[in-house]
Amino acid sequence: MSQGQIAALVWGPLAIVMGICFVRFRERISRAAQAARGRHQTPALMAAAGIFFTIAGAGVLLGALTGALR
Repeated sequence: MSQGQIAALVWGPLAIVMGICFVRFRERISRAAQAARGRHQTPALMAAAGIFFTIAGAGVLLGALTGALR
């Protein structure tokens, strides 16, 4: 296994977990970001980021696993 595949096996699940947390806790994260920085961060934006991280993490993990099987 190459270093890239090992990195993908570490970062893939991490991105998936982070994406799921963004979707599940989007209201809380949005309120905390708005209180801390005064920026307007909508829960829909956090949900979109969570979905992106989940799909990207799954793609990276799938790519690493199919590359490891070759």
